[in-house]
Amino acid sequence: MTGRSRTLAGVVALVLVVAAGAAYLALRDTDGRSASQTCNGSEALCALRLDQVTLAATHNSMNAAADGFQDPSQEVGIEAQLDQGVRGLLVDAYLGVVRTAGSQPIVYTDVSDKRLGTLANAVGDEEVQHALRLRAEAGRPSADAPRDVYLCHSYCELGAVLFSDTVEVLRHFLEENSDEVLVMIIQDELDAEQLVPVLEESGLEPYLASLDPSVPLPTLEEMVESGHRLVIGLENGDLPPLLPNVYDGGLVQEVPYDYSSLAELEDPRS
Repeated sequence: MTGRSRTLAGVVALVLVVAAGAAYLALRDTDGRSASQTCNGSEALCALRLDQVTLAATHNSMNAAADGFQDPSQEVGIEAQLDQGVRGLLVDAYLGVVRTAGSQPIVYTDVSDKRLGTLANAVGDEEVQHALRLRAEAGRPSADAPRDVYLCHSYCELGAVLFSDTVEVLRHFLEENSDEVLVMIIQDELDAEQLVPVLEESGLEPYLASLDPSVPLPTLEEMVESGHRLVIGLENGDLPPLLPNVYDGGLVQEVPYDYSSLAELEDPRS
């Protein structure tokens, strides 16, 4: 993600709160339910469509101090965030190559120099210069060097976690919490097809939900009963139906990042 908030207009309304580095959604009331089943911890949520519920989410979810990121957005990693109630994750995915800068192992961000310059806008000047020094010390990897998918914030040199490790965390969470629904939005800075093998090899694919924004979205109860309880969307690529582009068809809508009051946030024009 860049330093902008996202709203899931057809998936889930998402508003990032800068000071806390988290996102919160306003929950709508619903008619009472007699069923004892809970969805995301509440009986009342089961009858609501996904675009009618509130999910607590984190911005740059992977960018955690606990995982060694040098310019962190979060204190703890994704597994701990899920344990604390986070159900929406916004992450950035890159190809990276393990290199050594001096005696320090780093992940070399595999993007073009032009794109790297654009990404610098999302990171402080001091951090950018540090990342560039590490890249220079490590040297550009060869074309045939092994590459893996990492979650990083602009520069993997400043911190990186394997996407496969995060996928494992999600799979274990879904296995152990059969009534929970999750949403993950990926700023994909690589060919989106390279995400697919990681999802397939991890066994996460059966949990993926396929959403069609042209028709009413499923209720949380329907998602729980079907087992398709994980929505993953892409910002750049498009691999429907399981990994759609979140902007195509209106699944995601951007909102301003600088609301000055709660009234501005709640205004229908927001």
